[in-house]
Amino acid sequence: MSVFTPSDDDEQPHLLIETPSFDGVLSQPGIEQTPEGQLHTFCFENGYGALVMRSRHPEFQLPSEYVFEVCLLDCSRLPHRPTFELSLCPSIMVGLRRVEVCDLLIAAERLPRHPNMTHHDELLMEEDF
Repeated sequence: MSVFTPSDDDEQPHLLIETPSFDGVLSQPGIEQTPEGQLHTFCFENGYGALVMRSRHPEFQLPSEYVFEVCLLDCSRLPHRPTFELSLCPSIMVGLRRVEVCDLLIAAERLPRHPNMTHHDELLMEEDF
């Protein structure tokens, strides 16, 4: 669960929002509540990351029925940008179940270091400190 603090206009100071766990993923996401759903932002040590949007499936009335959208990120520099260069996730993937998202995040977390990070590592190795 995460705590969502609404704006000052709301009468309830805090709402508890159920937050899904992503089993097997080592990185912890940043979480934001948006009007469209819950946005999870992952940044992995290898220079990649992912945006994961959790929202209610339009065909279901129960609040427990959620679907996910995933977009891989290039986190090698700021601001982080979507990347569609990887065969792992060549576009924004929609309608995923939590287990599919977990598998995708684990695979992204295990990718080799981003080329930009490797290049910067080489430049740092050439520096005299």
